[in-house]
Amino acid sequence: MSEFYRFASDNPWLTFFLAWIAAWVICHFGNLLINRTYRTIKVCVRGWPPSHLDADGDWKPEPEKD
Repeated sequence: MSEFYRFASDNPWLTFFLAWIAAWVICHFGNLLINRTYRTIKVCVRGWPPSHLDADGDWKPEPEKD
């Protein structure tokens, strides 16, 4: 741990940007994980596809009225 403190004190700007990049990556993948988890729960609860979409997720065409 003392090596990290020595590196951080010798290179403060590099340490700052490395920490910023690491925080961004963690937040990005954390948000992605949370989003996918909620999406999985919603699909399990509500089913797929909803009535207004076909199996691919495209809008169903309007039925032709004759």
